[in-house]
Amino acid sequence: MLDKILAAPDDDAPRLVWADWLTERGDPRGELIHVQCALAAGRSDGETRAALLARERALLTEHGRWLLDALGLDGERTAVAGVDDAPSGGARAHFHRGLLDVLEVPIEHWVAAEDALVETPLTALVLTDVDARHAEALATLRGPPTLATLALVRSFLDGGGAGAALAASPMVRGLRSLSLARAAIRDQAGAALVRAAAFDGLEELELTGNRLGAGFADALAAAPWLGDVRTLRLDECHLGDDGVAALARAPGWRSLRTLRLDACSVHAPGAIALASSTALRSLTHLSLAWNGLREKGARALATTRRLPSLVELDVRNCSLSADAIAALRERWGPRLLVG
Repeated sequence: MLDKILAAPDDDAPRLVWADWLTERGDPRGELIHVQCALAAGRSDGETRAALLARERALLTEHGRWLLDALGLDGERTAVAGVDDAPSGGARAHFHRGLLDVLEVPIEHWVAAEDALVETPLTALVLTDVDARHAEALATLRGPPTLATLALVRSFLDGGGAGAALAASPMVRGLRSLSLARAAIRDQAGAALVRAAAFDGLEELELTGNRLGAGFADALAAAPWLGDVRTLRLDECHLGDDGVAALARAPGWRSLRTLRLDACSVHAPGAIALASSTALRSLTHLSLAWNGLREKGARALATTRRLPSLVELDVRNCSLSADAIAALRERWGPRLLVG
């Protein structure tokens, strides 16, 4: 039955068949599946929904630890979301439609329970406390076929080959969203990561708060998997004008809608490169807040006839003159964020 659920994770039917089988055997997972599927369907009136929510909480409170233990997770060090708080250094599990859906867990806990967890319909995973010591484990990480989102937090991926190991991991193949924010990734490690990665189908990439420069940007611009990327967040990455120019001329941006370059040490040359890009035709949101665009950069953005799809341009806190702001307002009108 689990194979059928994994093969059709959005279909309630196989879950409900399994729920009936479990209920006949006195397994509380059966009722939890029925209750959470009813809540997810959203067709209940206020009174019925309140009763379902109360029953959901009662089931998770009574059986949550057992559910976690059945998954190979330490019930004493893992919180059930909506019931109790995560213990310090522990994990948090979210159940949706009766089964584990989102998990935040230290990498060592994941590795210990991986064989069981890859058989769950997990859609989002947050791994914590990852560093160079885990390079070997990163290279072999597996995830369930339903996994769409992976984030690493409180992690340090610079040095020790950790970034390249993650790129080689079977877990990253098929992801739609990857967040490596503030993971202490420097330019060389970042370049190695995007060169080695097989991110086919990736729609969202966040690398906020890493120390990335032109070397990383050149490697990213040459990546063969850019075509599906819709959102790229590089806030506080200090890319500089050369790095931004490399991104602006990357030929693979077929779907890019949102590009965030806040506090990336962008000056006039970088702004000019973006304004003259022929590769960013699908871009709808461009954020350049907290950069030093200066008069020339602002003028380039005010006079460009490129960026035909743009619906929002953010140049807040860019120390622009009144004349530069007036020119930008004339060009972009209500699409401009400035201050």
